[in-house]
Amino acid sequence: MKISQLSTDEATALLLEIMPFVDNLVSDEEFCKEIAKKTEFRSTLGDFMVQGAQKIVTLVPIILKNHKNDFYGIISAIYKIPPEKIGKQTLTETVNQVKEILKDEDLIGFFKLHGDAEVKE
Repeated sequence: MKISQLSTDEATALLLEIMPFVDNLVSDEEFCKEIAKKTEFRSTLGDFMVQGAQKIVTLVPIILKNHKNDFYGIISAIYKIPPEKIGKQTLTETVNQVKEILKDEDLIGFFKLHGDAEVKE
């Protein structure tokens, strides 16, 4: 489900529900430090894939160790499933849900726009 497919009332309710979870993530200095790290542009697809894997290997332990409930809360709110179900579903299903969330340009753009505004202030 993409946020652009929701009515304004539904999208607002969703944003209000996930905001505390997102706030917990972006308030974590270790998480923000890793997100903010710039990587050098690599010319080959292999180098690009290695860089992506390195970022994932760094961020996933931070998220799962410090923010598992926030991670589950975001997925739970977006997919309208109980957080307990997320822990019991297959890893493949959870990964696919996360990939789908990260592909939602409107949702990601909302938080990116907010982050850009804070940096400029």
